[in-house]
Amino acid sequence: MGMESVEIVMSVEEAFSINISDAEAESILTPCHLVELVMAKVVQSQPGRWSRQQVAEKIQEIVIEVLACEKEYREDAEFVKDLGMG
Repeated sequence: MGMESVEIVMSVEEAFSINISDAEAESILTPCHLVELVMAKVVQSQPGRWSRQQVAEKIQEIVIEVLACEKEYREDAEFVKDLGMG
């Protein structure tokens, strides 16, 4: 994982009070994958606290800040290919 990936994962862990293993982090290819992973974790640890839309919006904020990418992107955009994460 590159520095940007680590920064995104750490920011997401902090924002949602969850832990993402290295193996889970390495399997994330798109923002959609990340949203689904976070949803699976928060549903278990914090039922009813976060909606999928809230999770997606918070992750979008984090990704835009870390990658300095466009404010609008598709959830199926690939981090490396489409969003310029290297």
